[in-house]
Amino acid sequence: GEAVNSFRILTTLATACILWASPKAPGTTALSTAAVFTPGSDQEVEGVGTLRRMPEITPESLRGFETSADGSRFLVIRIAAGDLPAARLYIRNMALPPAAKLFFYGLDTNGSVMTVSGPFEGVGPLHSGEFWTDAIAGSEIVVELQADEVLPDLPFEIVGLAGSEISEVP
Repeated sequence: GEAVNSFRILTTLATACILWASPKAPGTTALSTAAVFTPGSDQEVEGVGTLRRMPEITPESLRGFETSADGSRFLVIRIAAGDLPAARLYIRNMALPPAAKLFFYGLDTNGSVMTVSGPFEGVGPLHSGEFWTDAIAGSEIVVELQADEVLPDLPFEIVGLAGSEISEVP
């Protein structure tokens, strides 16, 4: 795919073509200055299974919302994938406001996008507020929240991540 000014995934049935776009392309200031969160060691989480638990991510630990040239607002969270060839994030308590979207993408060591998962809206694909993302390949996983307004709190929780096989990446 190719980076353009706004982050949208466009598909056409005729060509089955997916174009990559982001308010700030990977490697720009927004991504390069975002805090990187490192998951802990494997833990058993009741009702979920074994995963690498994430530290608490609070608004204070993030850089905050930025505004792209087209006026859209977004927040970027970077997560180190460590030694995992691919990983899936476990999301809980998701309740995005109307028009907000959540994307997940994997970056290689050069900062190039490898895989994209999303957009997710509302309370997620299972309509329960919790779900596993698709498998995402990369040395880092980026979580990008797009919203019409600056939100005082994160409208979701990243509980942790679990390793996946590279063959599971869509």
